Amino acid sequence: MACAVIALSPREFLREDAGAISEICDRLGPDTAARVLARSIEDLALAVAAIATQVRLHDLADVQWHSRRVQKLALGLGLISLANVAGDLRRSHSDPTAFAAVCARLMRVASRSLVGLSREWVAGR
Repeated sequence: MACAVIALSPREFLREDAGAISEICDRLGPDTAARVLARSIEDLALAVAAIATQVRLHDLADVQWHSRRVQKLALGLGLISLANVAGDLRRSHSDPTAFAAVCARLMRVASRSLVGLSREWVAGR
C-alpha cells in the first residue's frame, strides 16, 4: 500500500484596522506619529523575537508577559489577527500540543503582519 505525504500550507486572512494608524497620525501629527509608529513596530518585532527565542530555549517563564505585550502593541497598530493569536498563545500554555501549534501560528501571522505593515508604512511615506 502506497502512502502519500501531503504538505499543508496554512493560509489565513489577516484582519487589520486601518483606522488605528490613521487615528495616531491625526492625533499626533505626521512627525511625532512617524516616531511613535516606528518605535511601536520595533517593539512589536522585538517582543515576537523574544517569544521565539524563549520557546526555542524551552524557557517559557516570560512567554506570558511577552505575548501580552505583543497583544497590546498589535491592537494599538490595528493588527487584529496578530492580537488575537497572541491572546490564544497566553491561553494555550497548559496544553503543550496546542501551545506549539499556536506559537507556530503566531510566528506566521507576526511575519506577515510586520511585512505588510512595513510595506504600507514605506509606501505611505
